[in-house]
Amino acid sequence: MLDQFFGEEDERQGITMRSDKTLMSLYRQAFRYTANAGHKPTSTEYALISKFESHLVQVLENVNGFYEKDWLNFRTTIEQLSSQSFHGLREN
Repeated sequence: MLDQFFGEEDERQGITMRSDKTLMSLYRQAFRYTANAGHKPTSTEYALISKFESHLVQVLENVNGFYEKDWLNFRTTIEQLSSQSFHGLREN
């Protein structure tokens, strides 16, 4: 899931360029254009912000879907294991 934010781990050494667009790379690009502009935002800045926002919505939908479905299944499984493994122990 973190790959959606930061990209997959790259084992290459030296100066390399990523071809995949991550949420953070889109944010940085939009931020650089808007933060360093000495003028009101142009269509370029608006396009970069829009691209970041649409990617953000997709990533948040994936994260929320994980917590609504996959995480609940995982948590239920772990809680069942934990209660069986530690049955009979008392809490302090």
